[in-house]
Amino acid sequence: MKRIIAAVLPLLIILGGVIGATVLIKSRKVVQSITPAPVVRGVETVRVERGPITLDLESDGIVQPRTETTIVAEVTGRITRAEPVFETGAFVGDDQTMLTIDRSTYEAAVASADAELARAGASLTRESSEAQLAIEEWAKFGQGEPTPLAKREPQLAEANAMVKSAKARLARAEIDLQRTEIRSPFAGRIRMRYVDDGQYVTAGTPIATIYSTDFAELRVAVAPADLAFVDLPLGKVTTEPENALAATVRAEYGGVVHEWDGYVARTEGEVDRATRMIYAIIRIPDPYARVNGDGRHPPLLIGSFATATITGRRLEDAAEISRRALIERSNGTEREWLALVVDSEDRLRLRPVEVLRLRQRTAIIGSGLSAGERLCVSPLDIPVDGMRVRSVSDTTDTDPPVGAKGATP
Repeated sequence: MKRIIAAVLPLLIILGGVIGATVLIKSRKVVQSITPAPVVRGVETVRVERGPITLDLESDGIVQPRTETTIVAEVTGRITRAEPVFETGAFVGDDQTMLTIDRSTYEAAVASADAELARAGASLTRESSEAQLAIEEWAKFGQGEPTPLAKREPQLAEANAMVKSAKARLARAEIDLQRTEIRSPFAGRIRMRYVDDGQYVTAGTPIATIYSTDFAELRVAVAPADLAFVDLPLGKVTTEPENALAATVRAEYGGVVHEWDGYVARTEGEVDRATRMIYAIIRIPDPYARVNGDGRHPPLLIGSFATATITGRRLEDAAEISRRALIERSNGTEREWLALVVDSEDRLRLRPVEVLRLRQRTAIIGSGLSAGERLCVSPLDIPVDGMRVRSVSDTTDTDPPVGAKGATP
């Protein structure tokens, strides 16, 4: 019996399993397969605008004076008077007296030289009379041609030399007397004064440093590649604003940005060996508004950090787009720029475009884009030509500006 049970039991278990499996298979529900909908990336798009664009050039620099000089004493003596205008930061006019050195010694020198000239003049008059008298006597009593000594020519020449020497000493004494008044060489502003009233100075002692206020200058760096966009005066100096390349200078005072009109006066004429840049000098007339003050902005102070925008060449038909709408693709040794264009079917197209100039946040496009086309400005990890996208915004007013004519980069 045990043998029969041991032989039949496995068969029963197998049979039960087969029956159970058959029942489960017969009673199962049919699962329908569902194809998931493709995920469409939402992107921000902007419209392309075409029109005239000026390829302005922007660069920074430090405002510096056109002319700066250190005034030194040319005579020796004690300063007897310092004018009220002789202060650091004060404005002085052209040829305005700032200091006076003790004049007594130099006035005495002028009087002495004048007296010496009078004596020399009297001696010359006497020698001229005696020479004339000697010639007349020779004509009466002499024989033949008179010698120079007989005509007193050496004595007359010596008297003439004495007069010239006395005149020179008088002129020198008068010049030294004039130099006791230390005057400004031009209209300007005192940067620093080094002496004061009552101080004894010698010839060569520095008195003050003064700089001119008729013009200020801004030295800005220009990359050689940017010469294709601006007509810098590489071989000449321009002093007439109406014939020069216009520039606008901006500086911030009290949280407000102010602008001054200027022009490119010259370039330094060489490429800097360290930076490989060309330096242009922008001249700003009347930076302190001393002549034509209109109250529109404060003075452009020397030493200020300023930004200059130089007027560049004009393109009649171009587009300015965001750098975010461009990608760069290398093809061996060459590279090309592709614009992320969204077509009418909401598919991304990688279109080659002509990049005329790259700015900090925008790019100037020549050919390759038409007005009204949409550009994707959202960051994409791997943009693929033909991929479907969904526009979540469509505008022509973006930050940075797209298609804005003359927009600041």
